[in-house]
Amino acid sequence: GLQAQRLLPAPGAARPWPDDETAAPAATGAAPAGTPVRLGLPRPVLMAAVLHQTVRVQLRAALETSLVQENHARLAQMQRAQDHLDELAADLRRRWASLRQADITNELELLTAALGRNGATDAG
Repeated sequence: GLQAQRLLPAPGAARPWPDDETAAPAATGAAPAGTPVRLGLPRPVLMAAVLHQTVRVQLRAALETSLVQENHARLAQMQRAQDHLDELAADLRRRWASLRQADITNELELLTAALGRNGATDAG
């Protein structure tokens, strides 16, 4: 699971930075004037933690980008499928209307022919 690690102590922390060559340099600007902010980790530990976090953030960004691209591709595919189904439905409605119209026309022709024969028989 996810683990949170505090890499920087709170400003004004009582723990002083060791005065050896492995110590990270003091950061300036965040603390009151004249009070350098000291990081509470030796340089190798700090750099390893920063590297770990950088790699983690980059991997997560790559994963999120990949997921976004995959979702866009799926959405585009579903939209194409929906458009295709809409075209098929419209084509089927046109065919059904055409067949229905042909059936109605045939029935009317049969009725007209039947009435014509009955009318000719009645007149004769």
